[in-house]
Formats: sequence, C-alpha cells, structure tokens
Amino acid sequence: MLGTNTVHFDIDALSQYGLECVEVCLGRAGTFQMHRNRIYDEIERANRLKVPLSVHLPIELPERFTRDYLDAFFLEQDAVQRDIALEMLELNFRTLSKYDIEYFVVHFPGIVTVLEEESVFLSRLRKVLFKIDTLAKQYKVKLLLEYFGSNVNFYKPQMWMDEIAAFSNLGILVDTGHLYFASQIWGFDFMTVLKEFSKVAEAFHLWTTRGNGVYASSESYLNFKHIVPHIDQRVEEGWAFNTLEVLELISKLDKPIIIEAAPLYRGEKYYKAGIESLVKYFANC
Repeated sequence: MLGTNTVHFDIDALSQYGLECVEVCLGRAGTFQMHRNRIYDEIERANRLKVPLSVHLPIELPERFTRDYLDAFFLEQDAVQRDIALEMLELNFRTLSKYDIEYFVVHFPGIVTVLEEESVFLSRLRKVLFKIDTLAKQYKVKLLLEYFGSNVNFYKPQMWMDEIAAFSNLGILVDTGHLYFASQIWGFDFMTVLKEFSKVAEAFHLWTTRGNGVYASSESYLNFKHIVPHIDQRVEEGWAFNTLEVLELISKLDKPIIIEAAPLYRGEKYYKAGIESLVKYFANC
C-alpha cells in the first residue's frame, strides 16, 4: 500500500495520484504551533475521507519538553529525560485517542556516541521497551519505532529485530534513507539488511539521497534533505541505492510504504514525477 506524508503533499490530491494511505508529520518550516494546527486539520480530513492514516509523533509536547521536537531520548542515561519522553508519548496517545489511526511512528534510539557496557544498556533498553509497550496496550494502539543507526549502543539490525519482537504492541519501521546512512556509518550491506528487516518490518518510509557522506557530512542531504525516489535511479549514477531493486523487494510485502520526500532537489516537477513513477510501478506489479 503506497502513500505519502503530508509535509509537502495535500491530502485532497491523494486520489488524483492514486495513493492509498497517508502519514501526518510536523514539518520544519514555520512554527511548531502552525504545524500543530495543520496536523489536526489533516487528521480530520483523512478520517472524513476514510483514508488509512498513520501519525508521526510528536504532535503534542508536554511543558517539560524543551528540546527539538523530533529529538529522541528514550534511551538516554538521564532518567529525567527518559521520563519526559514517556510523558510525551502518553500525552499524544491520550490526545489522539478519538481519531482513527492505523499506527503511530516515533524516533526512538536518538543520537548517542558514548559506548556503554552491553549488559547495562540492554537492561535499560528492555525496561523502556516494556514501558512504551505497556502504554501502547493501555491506549490500544500500535507504535512503530523508526530505525536509525545513530546510537552506538543500538544500531545493529539484528538487535533491533530480537529486542522489539518481544513486545506485541511495538514494531519496526524501516526508513530507506536512514538505513542507507547507517550502512555507510557501520559498514554493512544496505540491500542485505533491507532484506532481513523486510521479514519483520511493519511499515516503510521511502526516500533517497546521493553523493558521499552522511547527514551533516553529506552535501546532498544538507541541501536537499529527503529526495523523492524515481525508479530509474541507480548506484552507478551516484544514488544511494537502486530504487527499482528496493521496490521489487518491499512492494511484495503488503505493508504501508510512505513516500517521505521533499521537493528541494530539482523542484516540484521532479518531485511529482517521482511520485508518479512510484505509483505507476505499484499499479503494474
């Protein structure tokens, strides 16, 4: 099931493009309050149109939340920060409980560069997973944890699969761009790991990048953020991965695939043409 997020896309255009689902998410341009108001309008429109909807948290922030709103600190050593992250999660579950939402997505591992003793970290990880799974059960929701490779204690794909599998209301969302960057940071093969993750992932974010470097050391990422995939993008032409090869794998899974791209690279025409190429592929596969 192919859809898109709404940061750069109007819900009313979904049927025009042949997209089947949608994910709402706060954007970066403008103020938090402006985005928050937009999100509720989009949630209500999606429910009214009966479009399958996922929500990328947070939409609401507790008063104690003073960091970047897309930051993730569930796994930090600071217990106060962990409590604030859990408070944020419960606030969103409670506030959004009246809407029809297929699943929630959250940034989970955070950016951590200090290596801990594995037994110490695993103890904290399992306690946190238990707490957020308990919250998800309480509110009868599915929470997908978005894979990132930016935590030195929690980047191994097998560890993600092993640890999260134990919790029934949690799951893994695989983001192709973040998985690619993780493969560059940690030296694993992107397609090999994508195939393994695909056996357990419950949803995907789809975007690409090009050139060298990761995140702040990537000129492409700094200038264009998430680039829309086109089916003819290939590694030998400087792209992160062969888009067609990725689509051949994930399109068979009957899982939500959310295009998470911006029109910064080559403008609106390229952005829309990329979405059209993906829709055409899914229609014919």
